[in-house]
Amino acid sequence: ATDLERLAASRAAWEQARDAAGGNYAYEVLQITLVSRQKTRVVVRSGKVVERSFERATSVPQAVEPGSPAAAPPFAWTETGAELGTHGDGAAAPETVDALYDKAARLLAAPKAEFRERSLGIEERGFLHHCFERDSRIADDAPLDGVPPFQITLGKP
Repeated sequence: ATDLERLAASRAAWEQARDAAGGNYAYEVLQITLVSRQKTRVVVRSGKVVERSFERATSVPQAVEPGSPAAAPPFAWTETGAELGTHGDGAAAPETVDALYDKAARLLAAPKAEFRERSLGIEERGFLHHCFERDSRIADDAPLDGVPPFQITLGKP
């Protein structure tokens, strides 16, 4: 099966599970680099994004005053209502999983440029896990274009 066919089968499994859960779910996008860990959590109720939260922790040593803690506290925020989508900070967009499937389908339908590697991941329940391209000339921490790895929790969060 082609990647587009695998994605279509995955989307059918997702839509059945989403509908069975009444459109209520949450998902987390975890991005880990050499110096930081970022987590975005998106909450969806009745098919609409109602909350997005973000947390970043860094392992980069910070200049500190004598007697103060050695590590910087994590950076975090939560958005709801009209505030949704107002923070940048490298967080994943406040999108539904259906929008992530749409983004994955557009990526897979487009021609792949030279020096680009594609990866489509389907998790054990049959749902989309990731779909991205990266520059194959960059060994570590290459930026990803597309849908980064994420994990879905079904039911009312």
